[in-house]
Amino acid sequence: MKKIINACLLSCSLIAGFSSFNLAANQTKQVETDYNQIEDFFVVGAGFREYQGKPAAWIGLSKPIKQSQSLNLNIDLTSNDQLVDGGWKLDEAKTNLYFPGLMPEQTYQIKVRKNLTSFADEKLSETFESSFTTPKIQPSASFLHSGSILNPNFSEGLPIVVVNLNYVDVEFYRLSEEQYRSFLTQKSTSEQYAYRLTKTIEQAELVYSRKYQTKADKNQKQQLVLATQDIKPLKEPGVYMAVMRGHGEYGKAQTALFNVSQLALEVREYKERYLLTLYQQQSAQPVANVKIALFDRKGRPIDWNESTNAQGQVFIDKSLSAVVATASDKNDFNLIDLSSYQKLNLTDFVTTGRANLPVEIFSWGARDLYRRGEKLEYYALLRDQDGQRIADFPLKAELISADGKSLNQTTLQPDADGLGLYSYHYQLADEVATGQYQLLFKLNDKIYRHKFTVEDFMPERMAIEITQDKALLENAGDTQQAVKAIYLYGAPASDSRMDGNVAISTTENALADHPGYYFGDNTNLGQLEYYAINTVKTDGAGLAQLAISDKWSQIDAALEINGYANLYESGGRKVTKKFTKYWWPHQSLIGIKPSFDKLTSEQNAQAEFSLIRTKQSGELVTDDVLVSLVWHKTSYLWQHNERGGWQRIEQVETIPVWQKSQKISEVLKLALPVKWGKYQLIVKSKKDGRTSKLFFNAGLDWYSYWAQDHGNQVKPDQIKLAFDQAGYQHKDIAKVKLHSPYQGHGWLRIEAEDLLYQQAISVKKGENLVELPVGDWQQHNIYLSAVVVAPATKNTQLQRALGLAHLPLARDDRQLSVAIDTPEITKPAQTLDVAVKVEGSSANTKVVLAAVDVGVLNLYDYKMPSPFDYFFCAARISSRIAR
Repeated sequence: MKKIINACLLSCSLIAGFSSFNLAANQTKQVETDYNQIEDFFVVGAGFREYQGKPAAWIGLSKPIKQSQSLNLNIDLTSNDQLVDGGWKLDEAKTNLYFPGLMPEQTYQIKVRKNLTSFADEKLSETFESSFTTPKIQPSASFLHSGSILNPNFSEGLPIVVVNLNYVDVEFYRLSEEQYRSFLTQKSTSEQYAYRLTKTIEQAELVYSRKYQTKADKNQKQQLVLATQDIKPLKEPGVYMAVMRGHGEYGKAQTALFNVSQLALEVREYKERYLLTLYQQQSAQPVANVKIALFDRKGRPIDWNESTNAQGQVFIDKSLSAVVATASDKNDFNLIDLSSYQKLNLTDFVTTGRANLPVEIFSWGARDLYRRGEKLEYYALLRDQDGQRIADFPLKAELISADGKSLNQTTLQPDADGLGLYSYHYQLADEVATGQYQLLFKLNDKIYRHKFTVEDFMPERMAIEITQDKALLENAGDTQQAVKAIYLYGAPASDSRMDGNVAISTTENALADHPGYYFGDNTNLGQLEYYAINTVKTDGAGLAQLAISDKWSQIDAALEINGYANLYESGGRKVTKKFTKYWWPHQSLIGIKPSFDKLTSEQNAQAEFSLIRTKQSGELVTDDVLVSLVWHKTSYLWQHNERGGWQRIEQVETIPVWQKSQKISEVLKLALPVKWGKYQLIVKSKKDGRTSKLFFNAGLDWYSYWAQDHGNQVKPDQIKLAFDQAGYQHKDIAKVKLHSPYQGHGWLRIEAEDLLYQQAISVKKGENLVELPVGDWQQHNIYLSAVVVAPATKNTQLQRALGLAHLPLARDDRQLSVAIDTPEITKPAQTLDVAVKVEGSSANTKVVLAAVDVGVLNLYDYKMPSPFDYFFCAARISSRIAR
């Protein structure tokens, strides 16, 4: 029961925030395919799918098929070696075949014969066979949403999903103000909630009950609407509860809260207050003079009397401790839960990073590894949220050892030069514990942790030389790596133990002459294998051969094989040396190079690639290839079981969207149309069949996430925002391109911990140009947000689109350029003169210089942090939108 109330509160805030339910709201858009661009006719995939809610077999084809042919003659669907009665249904695109009416928990086989013909009279090149098992189906009925807002003029009713139930009994209760306030303000355990739910049903006003006929076929999962538009008692604005059971059942019921209202609410949450905005659903215009009432955690009214202004807005201070806000306008009413933690957190969209603080500490040291008995040297820079100098004050520091003990507590004063630099020095004792240490800088309630390691590491006495290194492997079979073990004073390390490990990974850098290219089948990216090298002993000359088992030759892609040779001293300490080989499976391969980073292109754009065919020597060769772009469409199948209720099962269809023959001579440039989601580029040679494959994403992860059917969530449409500059100064005018998915009204807001600026906007569908003044904002958690709302009609719900982008502030003039001039060679125990050149600094500039053994830095791959990046990077956004 606890899960039910949580979902109820979440959806109540969501729908009260903007929309009534639309059965098409969660449907993904079909990618449009130009079949003139698809050359081959083949079976893309086959298996289990749902067809109009019924269990079905599915076959996907790369091109539309000829309708005049007999499908049953060309395709067999069998179970237990018997043909299944029924027939194939062809979708509108004529590329997907469905055989509905299958039985649950049964295994089926599909066989597609070569005679199946496309609309262009092409036949399949080979027979296709596949098998699958259908899932279990249980009788069930459930509300698709709790917290829907029903417009008394437009909304049809409450959406449900039902399977194997011919009737459902539904009771509608009108909740009193005390009852709905109790649900939204009083938190409880599942047992307490079940008791309160029972009591609410007993005491609430039953306004209507009805037996609904589902008219669903056996085993058909059907989405339908419990019609309420003709129920007069449900026309009155207010909060209602629907209780649904299978007909004649008296056990566990499904419940859903819903509102009846023409008002829509949006709540923006800031650090110290809320901004509540009301819209009228039919016009999407703000509503003025609506009375807002507040209630505390116990459901008691708060002494506060405000109404919305001309912009339909009102601010609510958090000091009032309001939990629920209600909006009353003549004969209309709506409410929203202010306390729910289930909000549309804008960090889900575009931003990560640390929280913005008014005072910051940037701490660093020259290294992160010390021996016992050495002296620690660390530094801290005290600045405000814009990296500016602030008044000096004492800073507390504490050193925590690896065993958790406090070794040192001190109060630091800034250095006398007046630059806000703090220095921490501490002499480690010879007997301190080894392990990871923490140096804590404490500022008010904030603790900044700097971690480092204390070890008894000794200078290496032995080394490994890689000899006879053959970097490129062209033939299958085990190989060996020749190594030589030596002492640093020159003598061979004979009779020494050696072993190692091997990591096999895909790579885009197999050929130095062609960096960035993926060669071969890169369906699986990253590390593919990791295994050990058997132990050997070096001979009298310190030589050994490390035997490396072949686990790469079955992979049809260029691979990077990283070996790690370990040499052990007599005491057990080891020295490690890395060596790298590359696997090149054929004489020549096709290479794919994306023009975008992290294998993620823009959505609704052209994804650009470079293609080559080259030998392992780097010599380019010509080839005729077939290039295919395939969309891997992710959708979700909902299954119900007694324990977990409705469970979402992911299923993927592969849909060719572009295919064309191309000639590769030198470098072939391609620009391919993509929308959003996961794609695969496949390039196949027409001469020898060699194939290269690469997956990539179109659009950011959050966009793909919301673009899918996401259960209880309504997908917010996206507004694209693009600035005309990389950064802005005070008094600049920022020009912003705003691309809206539809015409509507809304707001542009510049936000941090509070609202800094807002302006009302009316936009057309497509690209709009807006201008915004840039204030004297000296912090880096500033974001531009856009909200566009389109009116509700009889055919569409109230629509909302969101856009969000970090507003960059120009700080390049505050970045110092530092150059260090040192001699190439110096002798130990000598004073070293170092020339340091700092460009862009003032006369009062302090340089902290340290000399560190590179071997010490390499042990943990230590990199010096950048104060410029630290202070001026995008901080995490602070505002949130209640859903």
